[in-house]
Amino acid sequence: MSLLPKYISHSEVRDIFSSRLNQIIQESLKKELPEIETELVANIAEKESTLIIKTLTESIEDVINQKIKNLLNQKVGW
Repeated sequence: MSLLPKYISHSEVRDIFSSRLNQIIQESLKKELPEIETELVANIAEKESTLIIKTLTESIEDVINQKIKNLLNQKVGW
């Protein structure tokens, strides 16, 4: 086993997060609405996890872009 830290790409992190989020949504739906078919639960979970990840990604990008803009404005003032 290597002791060196492994680089994890953005897409790997997104895939891991998406998979876990999808699992959490499915478990919650099955618990709260046991009468819903498994296939429908899977479809709902997939759509919702995709939407949540898209929203989070956009929010993070907005924060990063705003921070960059603020840093650039500070450098101009020097």
